[in-house]
Amino acid sequence: MTAPRLSPLFVVVGFDLAWIASAYGGASSGAGWPGIVAVALYLAALVITGLVGGRDVSLLPAWALVGLAVEAAFVAGGFIAYPATGFALLDVPVWVIGLWVALGGAFLALWRPAVPSPGVLLAFSLAAPLAYLAGDHFGALVLQPLSAGSWLLLSLAYLFAVAGLTLLSTLVTPSSFSQRISST
Repeated sequence: MTAPRLSPLFVVVGFDLAWIASAYGGASSGAGWPGIVAVALYLAALVITGLVGGRDVSLLPAWALVGLAVEAAFVAGGFIAYPATGFALLDVPVWVIGLWVALGGAFLALWRPAVPSPGVLLAFSLAAPLAYLAGDHFGALVLQPLSAGSWLLLSLAYLFAVAGLTLLSTLVTPSSFSQRISST
């Protein structure tokens, strides 16, 4: 079965919907189950459409572990706090770790095997703290007031995490988004 032709917009909108369900679920239900379900559906859609393949899926646990480490460092550093929620690891709710896995799915679907350009990585990293501002607005987390220095630290953490994970993905058999859609 040939995967349907999909634009990168599918990947981005799907991730955004998973993010909204996660932030809303984390804020409203406490356990974050809407986000966990949305992330599972998003990842299933990426796999079913062939945008993320079997070898890609094997990289997703790395995204979860790095995400857990980054978020736990943010919590330990006092940048963010998550209200008492359901299941959490190192004070990081499972739905947040799920978002890192969804982010990994999006990056793998869009750029694998290539690493995004330095400009893309820098823009993403500088914008990443906006997600925490929105999460704070939803009530999914409590964000300490951001100074320029703390914004820079959050951005650098994302830059190194995402750059490292995308570099790791180049070690797995390539099948980038552009190759996948051009072969259909």
